[in-house]
Amino acid sequence: MAEARTPSVDELVSQDDEPLMRLFASGSEAAFEVLFERHAKGVRALILRVTSDRALANDITQATFLSVIGARARFVPGTRFKPWLYAIAMNALRDQRRRGRRELLSADGTLPEEVDEALRPDFWLDQQLQKALAGLPDDQREAIVLHQLAGFSFQEIATMVGATESAVKVRAHRGYERLRTLTRSLWKGTV
Repeated sequence: MAEARTPSVDELVSQDDEPLMRLFASGSEAAFEVLFERHAKGVRALILRVTSDRALANDITQATFLSVIGARARFVPGTRFKPWLYAIAMNALRDQRRRGRRELLSADGTLPEEVDEALRPDFWLDQQLQKALAGLPDDQREAIVLHQLAGFSFQEIATMVGATESAVKVRAHRGYERLRTLTRSLWKGTV
């Protein structure tokens, strides 16, 4: 009997995340490659928005996908992949914060950037938003970033962070109130 042929990355690119995760769980490295290429930038962007730390965002993204590899057999069919992935990312970030330290890749803790961020037209506005978000408590910042910037529902966020939907809504509401205060101060130059 002939052995089943493993689909290539090119053949898998058009598939949805959940079938790809099932293929990965059954041993397809190509499926993992597609999932990584599809979601690594989004995970990194989310963690960067929450932390404003590029090196940490890179570390957490790597830890997230290592966790996906380790947890692939426990992925429950019918579960939406993206909320599951982002829950892993947020848990990796919380774990890192509990440890309170991280290993730096260079003496000054930075990696060279290919693009000069200051040349972006929205650089100043983005910097002000980052400052305002940094002024929020972690739980409020997570709720806002996951809802507004990553597009998750409050119910999905509740599942990710292990809270009730109403608790997440309260965190987001309080965060928005605090952001209003902080952004007014930023515009006035008082922060």
